[in-house]
Amino acid sequence: MTGERSEDEWVQVLIEAIKTGVPVDPGGENPGILDVDMTVAATIAPDDDEVEQWGQLRTIPAPAVRRALLAGDVTADPHGLQVHGCKITGTLDLVGAHVDCRVILSRCLLENDLRAQGLQISVLGLIGCRTAGIDLDEARVDGGAFWTALHAAGEVRAVGAHIGGQLNLVGAVLASPEGRALSLDDVQVGGNAYWSGLHAAGGVRAIGAHIGGQLILTGAVLSNPDAIALALDRVRVDGSAAWGGLRASGEVRATGAHIGGQLNLWGAVLSGSEVALSLDGARVDGGAFWTALHAAGEVYAVGAHIGGQLDLEGAILTNPEGRALTLDGVQVEGAVFCTGMRATGEVRALGAHITAQLNLRGAFIWSGPGQDALNVDVIKVDGEAYWEGLQTIGRVRATGAHFSRQLDLEVAVLFNADGDALRLDGVQVDGGVFWDGLHATGEVRAVGAHIGGGLALQKAVLSNPRGNALSLDRVRVDGGSYWRGMTSVGKVRAPGAHIVGQLQLEAVVCRSFPSDEDEAVNLRNSVIGSVFIGRTEAGLDLHLAQFEVLVLQDNAPNPGLDATGWSVTSLRFNAMPHGQGRRDLILTQWLDTQEGFVPQPWHEAADALARDGYMEESTRLRIAAAKRSTKQLRPVGRPTWSVRAVYQCGAGWVRWLLRTLYGLAVGFGYRPLRAGLWLAAFGVATFVIVAIWSSQLEPARQARPLTTSAAVLAVAQHGPLTGATGCQAAREGWDYPCLNKWLYAAETALPVVGTVQSSAWVWSPGAWLAAAVVTALKALSWLFTVLLLGGVTNLLRKT
Repeated sequence: MTGERSEDEWVQVLIEAIKTGVPVDPGGENPGILDVDMTVAATIAPDDDEVEQWGQLRTIPAPAVRRALLAGDVTADPHGLQVHGCKITGTLDLVGAHVDCRVILSRCLLENDLRAQGLQISVLGLIGCRTAGIDLDEARVDGGAFWTALHAAGEVRAVGAHIGGQLNLVGAVLASPEGRALSLDDVQVGGNAYWSGLHAAGGVRAIGAHIGGQLILTGAVLSNPDAIALALDRVRVDGSAAWGGLRASGEVRATGAHIGGQLNLWGAVLSGSEVALSLDGARVDGGAFWTALHAAGEVYAVGAHIGGQLDLEGAILTNPEGRALTLDGVQVEGAVFCTGMRATGEVRALGAHITAQLNLRGAFIWSGPGQDALNVDVIKVDGEAYWEGLQTIGRVRATGAHFSRQLDLEVAVLFNADGDALRLDGVQVDGGVFWDGLHATGEVRAVGAHIGGGLALQKAVLSNPRGNALSLDRVRVDGGSYWRGMTSVGKVRAPGAHIVGQLQLEAVVCRSFPSDEDEAVNLRNSVIGSVFIGRTEAGLDLHLAQFEVLVLQDNAPNPGLDATGWSVTSLRFNAMPHGQGRRDLILTQWLDTQEGFVPQPWHEAADALARDGYMEESTRLRIAAAKRSTKQLRPVGRPTWSVRAVYQCGAGWVRWLLRTLYGLAVGFGYRPLRAGLWLAAFGVATFVIVAIWSSQLEPARQARPLTTSAAVLAVAQHGPLTGATGCQAAREGWDYPCLNKWLYAAETALPVVGTVQSSAWVWSPGAWLAAAVVTALKALSWLFTVLLLGGVTNLLRKT
């Protein structure tokens, strides 16, 4: 064809170009001095149709290029060899070559591979070129490698190469579907690695590479399905890694990598058969910004170290058959933001350390019932844990975790039916725990937890019908715990809990299923500073509980109570419209809800009233307890016809009767002065009997009438001497002391009172009934005198 040059002619043309720096441009496109930073749009590689039209004038033999570059005694222009729009036939072999000038090929077609193992050159540009492949293993490029818009139909290699400037693959298209598209293991790049818009079909590797600047993969598209799309294990990037908008079909790996700046995956879309992103043991000195990341497959960063924040806001992570995000042992020197994140599969961060907040506001994690949705066991968070509005299907775990500030789960929705919805056993929260408005289907557990602030469960809705809805066994809360408006279907447990502040139980609803009966809130063996009990629909199990202060709301009885063995130091009463005297009635109403009478809770409450200075209310409460204790002595039902049963029944009635009489006599020992009233009553009764039947009283010794005229006259007027004989007549007619009814009654009712009345007068044989009644009253007087003295000296039994 006209204009065809021989190989020797091409050698001379190329040497002249090296000397002058003028581009070789047989097609007359006149690009001028080639710019290594030409845009991708200006460097589109030629297609097959265009190449067919070039003809022999634009066809350069590959040996000619080699001979020109290796020719001696050539003083190269600083622009070096520049070739534009040519076809290089054959294999361009620069193996082991030492080229003293820059080489820039633009929009050229290399018919075969570029073989340049061990090549030494200042600048190598392959801008908009097409080639079957490149092999630059162990090559040394002292300047930059500019491969913008390069199209390679085979592997591009630079294993162990040294590139002193930048490595530019912006807009490059590399295709090696059956193997590796780009191999840069152990490469040394002194500047930035610009790979924006890179399209690679096949694996991209840079294992052990060192990049002195940034690694930029924004908008790159990497495809190596069911294998590793990008392998950067042990890579070192002194600057940032900007991978925003990266699209990868296949695993992206950077295990053990060290990135001196940020790792940016903003809006990246990663898809791996099992693992989408693997950063095990990686170190990122700046922040990791993964906002709006889309990953199909596990995101794995076990043992990674992130020097700034980790941002996963709006990320969508999908791995239904396993873990969506694994951050075990990760250390983040800033905050972790997962706001609005959507994860299908488990999210895990076992033993992680986050120096600032952990934010999961509005995140949604789906793993499936019975599986772990969020597992952060033994995590350490130095800042706040904001989990408001978190939604999970599966278990949320943080056993043994340490949160240095608050843990906030307000209005979160956790679902794990028939299992643990939230498991915080052994957790330590130095601040408060806020679960207001929490909706949990499944057990909420914090067994053995330590909360340095308050625990709020106001308006929480907890449901675990076949087990425990809330388990706070042995929890320690240094602040208060507020359960106002909490609703649970299932058991609520806090045995052995220690709450330093107030526990507020108001409008609490606790039900069982399917019977819909009231369940008891279990506070057995708990130690609580202050307990406020308002109107609730839940029983209370306070067995062996210890309270400093118990606050009861008036007219707010509970469905059931067990306060056996409890202790309370002080009692307070809220909203008492009926005045101070209602304390014992409120307590009576409240304690009566306990199934089966046990005296200890009553006396403990009475002791607290006494300590508070309410002695009368304390006494009344003790008497109320004694009445209920007495009532229990009365046998119930008919005994079987056996000697033992009849005996036990009879003994029970006797004990009941004696105890009832004891209560009537001295108020079960709490009203000893009541015995004095009984003695007065006995005296009055004796006076009435003597007044009615005084004529039936006769002198105790023979009383002979006197012989004086006055005595004869008195005897004649009054007849025989009796208790009804007036005192003057008795003195004049018989010289005998007359009957003084009050003294007789006093001597009968008060055995300590001694007069001559009872010894001077006796009942006639016909007044046997009156004599028997007076004798009984005298015996009772002795008994009640003993009771009175026993009460005054505090010897009467009161319990």
